[in-house]
Amino acid sequence: MASALVGFVIRCAKTIPWIALVAGPILCAAGLTAIISVHRFAERAVEADVRVVRVEERARNDGTMYRPVFATIAPAGSEIEYAGNLWVAPSPHNAGEIVPGRVDAETGEIRSLSMLNGQARLGQGTLGLGLACLLLAGVYFVTRVLNRDFRDRAKHRSVSGKP
Repeated sequence: MASALVGFVIRCAKTIPWIALVAGPILCAAGLTAIISVHRFAERAVEADVRVVRVEERARNDGTMYRPVFATIAPAGSEIEYAGNLWVAPSPHNAGEIVPGRVDAETGEIRSLSMLNGQARLGQGTLGLGLACLLLAGVYFVTRVLNRDFRDRAKHRSVSGKP
């Protein structure tokens, strides 16, 4: 019974590099996408103080998610409101707060700087995790090839009788 459990654990451990090899590029792509999205928005949007109109809540099995709804005055003088599609926990802002943000006048998109920075940090963390997965897989497979090569040379030396 114990040897079957040990064998199972060893088989599971041997799949980790393969999982890392698949997950690494996916995580890198997701992280880069988030970073590029923040960078592109920051390039085209202008800084502004934005007002948090309300904070919407969505109950989930693993807790409550929050989405601030922002408002600011457009160049034409009318107020624009933007809810976005980014739900976070915990709530980054309270209703009625005036926070620094960025506004894209063409699309009407409004984001607070703290939420932009959070999205950028999430992208950086995801990219870092993806690179770590690729490094783990790379070290495993390079070590595996080198060990195989070393065993083949040792086997060839023992067969040929050379030291």
